[in-house]
Amino acid sequence: MEIELNDQSITFAESAPTNKISARWVILDEPGGERLLGEYTFDHTRTMPDPVAW
Repeated sequence: MEIELNDQSITFAESAPTNKISARWVILDEPGGERLLGEYTFDHTRTMPDPVAW
């Protein structure tokens, strides 16, 4: 079993540009196949002003 997680600071998240990220959780079978456990879409909207506005 392999698990990858992404952790970031709230300041970094707030200042990141508006974007959409998709994630899939799958189980990998021995013969190379995979079974989908879930699919998620994260719609992020920037909440911190651009540096130009500082």
